[in-house]
Amino acid sequence: MNLSFNEVLEVIDNLAYEEKEILMEILKNRQIQYRRKELLNDIKVGKKDFKNKKTISGNSFELMSEILK
Repeated sequence: MNLSFNEVLEVIDNLAYEEKEILMEILKNRQIQYRRKELLNDIKVGKKDFKNKKTISGNSFELMSEILK
C-alpha cells in the first residue's frame, strides 16, 4: 500500500488525539534510533581512519592551517 505524503497526512488528521500522541512518540523514537545508528557508523569510520593513519591531530590553529592548505 503506497500512499502519497498528503494521503498520509489526511490519515493522521483522522486519528484520535491519543493515537496522534502515540504516533508522535513512535516517530520520535525511530528518529533517535536512526540517529544513533548514524553516529555509531561515524564512530566506526573514524576509528578505522585513525587506525589507518588517515587523520591528523593538533590544536585548532594547526588544524585550520592544515585545512587551508
